[in-house]
Amino acid sequence: MLKLKELTVNYLENPIGIDIEKPEFSWKLVSDEENTHQTAYRIVVGDVWNSGRVESDSSIFVKYDGGALKPKTRYDVCVTVWDNNGECAEINGYFETGLMSWKNWKGRWITNFDKDGYISVFRKEFSPKKKIKKARIYATALGVYEIHINGVRVSDTYLAPGSTPIHLDLLYQTYDVTDMLGDKNAVCITVADGWARGRITMNSYDLSETAALLQLDVEYEDGTEDGIYTDYFWKCFDSPWTRADIYDGETYDARMYDGSMYLPDCDEGKLKRVVMKNYPYAHILGQRHESVKRHGEIAPIELITTPKGERVIDFGQNLTGVVHFAVSGKSGDRVVFDHAEVLDKDGNFYTANMRSAKNLIEYTLRGGEKEEFEPTFTFQGFRYIRLIEYPGDISLDDFKAYPMHTDYKKTAEFECSDSDLNQLYKNVLWGQDDNFVDVPTDCPQRDERQGWTGDAQVFIKTAAINRNVGALFNKWLRDAALEQPGSGEIIMIVPRMAGENNGAAWGDAITICPTEIYRAYGDKTILADRFESMECWVEYIKAQGENPYLWNTGHQFGDWLGLDAEEGSYEGKTDKFLIATAYYAVSCHNTAMTAEILGYTEKANYYNDLYKNIKAAFADEYLNEDGTVKQQTQTANALVLYFDLTDNKTAVAADLAKLVENNGKAMTTGFVGTPYIIYALSDNGYASLAYDLVLRREFPSWLYSVSMGATTIWEHWDGLKPDGSMWSEKMNSFNHYAYGAVASWFFTDICGIKYAAPGYKAFEIKPVLDERLSFANAAIDTMYGKIRSQWRKVDGGAEFEIEVPLNTTCRFEYNGVRRAFGSGIYKFTVCA
Repeated sequence: MLKLKELTVNYLENPIGIDIEKPEFSWKLVSDEENTHQTAYRIVVGDVWNSGRVESDSSIFVKYDGGALKPKTRYDVCVTVWDNNGECAEINGYFETGLMSWKNWKGRWITNFDKDGYISVFRKEFSPKKKIKKARIYATALGVYEIHINGVRVSDTYLAPGSTPIHLDLLYQTYDVTDMLGDKNAVCITVADGWARGRITMNSYDLSETAALLQLDVEYEDGTEDGIYTDYFWKCFDSPWTRADIYDGETYDARMYDGSMYLPDCDEGKLKRVVMKNYPYAHILGQRHESVKRHGEIAPIELITTPKGERVIDFGQNLTGVVHFAVSGKSGDRVVFDHAEVLDKDGNFYTANMRSAKNLIEYTLRGGEKEEFEPTFTFQGFRYIRLIEYPGDISLDDFKAYPMHTDYKKTAEFECSDSDLNQLYKNVLWGQDDNFVDVPTDCPQRDERQGWTGDAQVFIKTAAINRNVGALFNKWLRDAALEQPGSGEIIMIVPRMAGENNGAAWGDAITICPTEIYRAYGDKTILADRFESMECWVEYIKAQGENPYLWNTGHQFGDWLGLDAEEGSYEGKTDKFLIATAYYAVSCHNTAMTAEILGYTEKANYYNDLYKNIKAAFADEYLNEDGTVKQQTQTANALVLYFDLTDNKTAVAADLAKLVENNGKAMTTGFVGTPYIIYALSDNGYASLAYDLVLRREFPSWLYSVSMGATTIWEHWDGLKPDGSMWSEKMNSFNHYAYGAVASWFFTDICGIKYAAPGYKAFEIKPVLDERLSFANAAIDTMYGKIRSQWRKVDGGAEFEIEVPLNTTCRFEYNGVRRAFGSGIYKFTVCA
């Protein structure tokens, strides 16, 4: 029987408040019948569009083709599908538009008239005149905010409005508050420094104050409308927060908390004036990606008294989030604690790698009954907290940690017979979630936490397998494009928070990330949206030197943190301009491919010709006559192989294998080479050597950190040395996901799942078995449904179980056996 599930609109299920003129619909098919595929569909959107029956197997990103959508309007969606078995099914959902234009904002920007050091709460009362049919709050802030109605938080979203270049792209959020409104209501919005004025901005926006923008729109059952909007008539009062910063934490005085101020009929004597500000509206856009939310809770595992006599709580997991605690004491007592990722070699609390980030929580007790608190406007990266002040005895039952990250969908599973490899994969997942807090950051703990383009680029293939990051990367890449100046360069951090530098592998995120999103999800729109930026980036590179086919000038990061670097340098040994020109070729190739997909024939021809010239110039400059690489480093050979820059892959692969073998079967690669070295080996006849690298336990290796007790991915291969000493103080994150890029190989090679068409509409399963593993199991929940590849060694061969989603096809290959499959679950054995 045919069924449909997971109807999404631009990756989201039943979204509200989206400012999208042409939404795109996706759905998944479910059936007990094998070899089932869609033959036709019909989409009905309210009374504005009926596609009619369309003979097509398209089931992802089908674009709306009706009339103009109205703002603040719910549209019911019904999708009907027919399959090749003559069955029919339908699914219903909806989406709701947001304001759709800055002209529909009725509210005005407001801020506190008095700059007295306290974080402000802005409030206004509202009493509905009739029975309410629908009520929505549209809100944003210059800072980070939360909203209460009658003392109750309106959402489980945190750190809104999110991290964007606020002078170019400020997001607003939409909240359904229909069921929260009573006869009398107090609407309160608290705004802290956060993304606009906090230290994380590095003074990029030069704002002297935070500000709030909110409107409550109410529709009554008789069709009339009402509401309140931030303006001169709002008032404000001091919150209990005197400090709230993403880097430095929060200071909260519970004696200042007056719950009645969040309710109707408060003491007006405590209210202050507000000031209206003329901040712009035109760049404010409805959020169209998942919000940051809390995900479960983690209980502490141990209370430690360190050799220094300090009281430290261990949560057993390095995470991004906040700590909730309960405490009893008298008025004026304090709870003060800071955060750390690791203990030093003597077992003491270690914060040197946090640099200037204080990560400090200070709470002053109200006194009386037991009190509870958790930070609201910050997040920390930590495993441990140090209790600097705490009244009374400490009970672990009074503490818990809340992990926080973007609320995207989990889409992957991996397990094998090697427990350390399983732990490594868990570390990769934690590292990804911990660093995907509204933007893909480098690290979540020190005075950085920025959207480094290079980190995102090297990890995007793995990220898109582990989680559905399509909506998040659509947002982040849009910001990268907005930050792109007329010269075409792509800055190294998005949003721009520091410096103007760019470089190969970092700026190339603008071509690599959209391409990988397209491959993983079949999202063609991201290519159309970012094509102009791709062009501008390639043309920027072309203009950098005298030779338009080489990138051999300017600032470059090189193979960042490569182990073959000279003493005192962060840049690996590999020629920086070899790396730059290799990435130039890749970006040009991606741009040509995108032009072909979008039907831009003339531009496709231009970039294909440019790509050929770049390859030829690369060969002349960096390859020998026989196609081997002049500079013999692991990274150079890996890039040449993976980026297809030689006609003699056999010889280059042999050189790479020799370099690895001669280094004791260990890597010397850094940020640039590491994501590709495994593929460069396994794709070119050296799968066993790739396994050697993946399963190696000693430094340098992925499993070295696992052997040292890591629960996330480290910035350095030896961030923590065997004797317990640290790599450095200044740059030594223990939660840096870039090297976790290896995890994609677990899916593509260990279990063999490779896309053959965008979004895995067609895919291959070509597993690479190794004697050191007895079984492996991987699954990817694609836009079409779940793909699973599982193998287990048995006497005389290997037993396989594969799952093929509806509306897709699969080609299996192992040990000379080739089979083609439609949808279904299949079990079979292949002889050795």
